[in-house]
Amino acid sequence: MRHVFVVGLDDFHLRQLRTLPGADEIRFHPLFTRAEVKQQDRFPVARLLDEGRRLLRDFPEGVDAVIGYWDFPVSTVLPILRAAVGLPGPSLEAVLQCEHKYWSRLKQAEVVPEQVPPFCAVDPFADDPPGAVPAGLPFLAKAGESGAVASWLSHR
Repeated sequence: MRHVFVVGLDDFHLRQLRTLPGADEIRFHPLFTRAEVKQQDRFPVARLLDEGRRLLRDFPEGVDAVIGYWDFPVSTVLPILRAAVGLPGPSLEAVLQCEHKYWSRLKQAEVVPEQVPPFCAVDPFADDPPGAVPAGLPFLAKAGESGAVASWLSHR
């Protein structure tokens, strides 16, 4: 029997997991509920890390995987929790490079520059955010979940 811990597990996703080939040989364990990781006024990252590491390290039968369905904060704690119990997976830096809109665009531009339209970082709380876009109209603005992170803008 393999033991897979799911950060933010809910009934809907548990039903999906149980349909996977070989799922009859996997025991899915909740590592926090969806409400604990997604329905909070503030994201409890420090608690998820501290308590999650403790629960995984104390599990007596061995941990085969730590997975999740949700974006921040789940996607951010997954690489740290996996590393705490010696499991392979992407680094925290790799996850952040994919999730942070501006950082992701910078990485995309390094790898496939011909496929990446012009972009720039913009402070969405500035007096005139569109005025900071050197390319002019039309453009697409994408803000982070909190709205406080720099946005990237594209223009073709």
